Amino acid sequence: MEVMFRFLVLLLMNELLLCMVESKGNIHYYDFVVRITMRRVWNGIRYRKKHLHLVNNKNDNGTSSRRDGHLVSNSNGVQEADFTKLCSTKRMLTVNGSFPGPVLRAYRGDTVYVNVHNQGNYNITIHWHGVKQPRNPWSDGPEYITQCPIQPRSNFTYEIIFSTEEGTVWWHAHGDWSRATIHGAIVVLPREGTSYPMPGPDEEEIVILSSWFKRDVMEIYNEAIETGGEPQLSDAFTINGQQGDLYPCSNETTYCLPVQYGKTYLLRMVNAILNEELLFSVAEHNLTIVGTDGAYTKPIITNYIMLTPGQTMDVLLTTNQSPRNYYMAARNFISSPLPFHHGTTTGILQYTNCCHSPFSILQYTSCCNSLLSPLFPTTLPNYEDEATALTFIKAP
Repeated sequence: MEVMFRFLVLLLMNELLLCMVESKGNIHYYDFVVRITMRRVWNGIRYRKKHLHLVNNKNDNGTSSRRDGHLVSNSNGVQEADFTKLCSTKRMLTVNGSFPGPVLRAYRGDTVYVNVHNQGNYNITIHWHGVKQPRNPWSDGPEYITQCPIQPRSNFTYEIIFSTEEGTVWWHAHGDWSRATIHGAIVVLPREGTSYPMPGPDEEEIVILSSWFKRDVMEIYNEAIETGGEPQLSDAFTINGQQGDLYPCSNETTYCLPVQYGKTYLLRMVNAILNEELLFSVAEHNLTIVGTDGAYTKPIITNYIMLTPGQTMDVLLTTNQSPRNYYMAARNFISSPLPFHHGTTTGILQYTNCCHSPFSILQYTSCCNSLLSPLFPTTLPNYEDEATALTFIKAP
């Protein structure tokens, strides 16, 4: 009994010391203010009204000096915005008028303050998914559990304490189905003065997989609650808010990632879909998993991945194939007889420097001819390929 007691005391002291050590950083403040953004699509061109974007690096006295500790402050407005996708327009709840919402960035050990202004018509809370929040449950976000919801026309300031997290996590609304449209990525960089445990990438990109509903998501949710039936399936999946070439009225706004031959890109991936596992692959390119859910992993080389709902993954992609355009694609994985969405969302990996590189005539023509269709990933498993989906860490 005495041995067990000593062990528990030692364990508690270790956790306390760990939290004390991990909480140190630098200090600076950011103010991020935006207004309602209206989006439409005419003749395949996406137009966007100007919005106010103000960033300040100031301390309490108005100066721009830096001090010990690291403090990041953001003001985020929860509001409705109009979007035109899948040949129809709808108004939905967003943060700062964008879908997905803004990216929060911090260093390991930082503290971030986010002031959320609810300008919508529903109660809302924000959860910081994957953040441990040591001794700080009051800013974790579950409504009626650790906090009252933020009512319409009111605001609440969250304190987000990063301790041992490093990599990609994410934030989302935590009430009803509002997280279908209210979500975004959180990038936690290595502590200043340190580096990644693997060779650093040349560039990085956020890749958020989401659902798209033509109807209001709260109406769908309330209808299912009232009737007791299955909620309506999503009308599409999206990559960074765009459905891609395989959905109607979508091929002019497909998400495109410009890349240069011979570089390594860190894809910070988030599955923000409500309740579906997604299979993801990039044509002709291997993926190296180096982290998941805010922690690094032993590198795993594969040619496709599966992300469960709420999961994040840090993936390295090296652009070492014949320069041209390649599809990245994601589709549902299903292992039950229940109905599911059969669509496939796509984005385009676009080599941009190949027209000025010493490649063969065939490669030059393939890359510079914009009329050529991107290659589709043949390694993307089928919807119900359970054996393959559950063993992707062993591929190829």
